[in-house]
Amino acid sequence: MKWATVEFEGNLRSGLVDGEAIHLLPDGDLKAHLGDLEQARTEAQRGRKVAMSDVKLKQPIIRPGKILGIGLNYAEHAAESVSFV
Repeated sequence: MKWATVEFEGNLRSGLVDGEAIHLLPDGDLKAHLGDLEQARTEAQRGRKVAMSDVKLKQPIIRPGKILGIGLNYAEHAAESVSFV
């Protein structure tokens, strides 16, 4: 299951990618559906299906609450991090 947020007809919409098409969610925002992706899939499959060539891909989650990252770019740093666990 692949999800995407796209710009379609001037609006941001989220939907379920299906090959070269996307099934758009009726209300548009994937973030609201993260708690129940199976329900979101059902809604998306009932929604409007458009070609991927007719949309512009955007970031998957618009305005995320937090972004956490950890960088283990170097082997020495990674080994140092593991020793503290």
